[in-house]
Amino acid sequence: MALSTIVNTFAGNPLDRASERRVDAAWLKNRLDDPETLAVALWNGKPLVEDAPGGEKAVRIAYLSVPMAREIAAS
Repeated sequence: MALSTIVNTFAGNPLDRASERRVDAAWLKNRLDDPETLAVALWNGKPLVEDAPGGEKAVRIAYLSVPMAREIAAS
């Protein structure tokens, strides 16, 4: 398989990993309170996906609002 045919789902997405800030409780609280913050749901290490526009059987990562992610996590 040629490298040009491999698609890395996590390359080029808007996810800000902010690894150096993950232990900063105040920063995390501010992010979770920000209405612009989005979450990625994982199940058994696999991200939740949704149908991508314009392509048969094409999918993309589904980003969730923080309130929705909290609701899902609680159940």
